[in-house]
Amino acid sequence: MWRILFLLALLSFALAGPAAAEGVSLAAAARAQQGLPGLRPDPVLLRAAQMQADHMAERGRIGHDGPGGMSLVARARAVGHRPCYLAENVASGQRSAARVTRDWLRSPGHRANILNPRHDRAALAWARGRNGRLYWAMVLAGPCRGP
Repeated sequence: MWRILFLLALLSFALAGPAAAEGVSLAAAARAQQGLPGLRPDPVLLRAAQMQADHMAERGRIGHDGPGGMSLVARARAVGHRPCYLAENVASGQRSAARVTRDWLRSPGHRANILNPRHDRAALAWARGRNGRLYWAMVLAGPCRGP
């Protein structure tokens, strides 16, 4: 069963384009350099990230409020994810997943999200605005722990 889920996750990322997989791989590599476990691509998180990237592109500006003012937690729930540990990085203007991930890794707050040891899954999505600008959203998540 887990093999089927893994293959479905890979297929979802392939359909989202190479940027999705590249961004998660680069974030995982940064974590490995710090001795942290990697990140698994997550197709459910990809839907939440894509929802935010599309919303920002439509509005022509970045932000963490989603469609209708939805929070990250509300967006995660809307796509079927049960949030416990969640974080989101957003950006615009970068022309590649490599560039946006490098920029996030240079920003203390964004870097902290990527390097949070509680996170074990991630997704990166992008959308092009009417102005031609690219809008990026990375959603990271981790499992609930404890009793």
